[in-house]
Amino acid sequence: MKKLCWIDIETTGLDPNTDMILEICACITDERGNDDESIPFYMATGGLCERAEELLAKNAFVTEMHHQSGLLWDMEQRGDQPLDLAEFWAWAEEHARGTHLAGFSVHFDRSFLMPRAGEIFHHRIVDMSSIEIALLAAGFESPRGDKRPAHRAPADVRAAQHAYWKALWALERRAS
Repeated sequence: MKKLCWIDIETTGLDPNTDMILEICACITDERGNDDESIPFYMATGGLCERAEELLAKNAFVTEMHHQSGLLWDMEQRGDQPLDLAEFWAWAEEHARGTHLAGFSVHFDRSFLMPRAGEIFHHRIVDMSSIEIALLAAGFESPRGDKRPAHRAPADVRAAQHAYWKALWALERRAS
């Protein structure tokens, strides 16, 4: 049975070459989206370091989005140390090797984690944004309903996982 690594990151912008990861969350499930209870949920948020402040100052839209979500407040409480991905990579090495990355627009998250992501995760991904487009085109309801991203990594991981369950349910129901 294939394993999925549901992942979401929050960043200072859209460019993996210049922007930085502020928050990351991941969990492992089976191919039906059910949590693997033996593997801990991974979540980390960095502090509001000088580089993050400089990058956010250049992007009012992203700054407002992270202000509204509460991410900036949480980062301020953590001091000025940026997110250290070493713990995430240790978690991924132990629990996620060979899994398929999954989430909304997960190609975006993967781009910020390259090249290391290419060494750990399977090359195929489960992109819920693409699945949603296909389901809508086939006459199904949106698997996320009217919910929009929370722009907090843990909530967005769970939202993607929930949308996956709804998509599977709709497809199985139509097939029977």
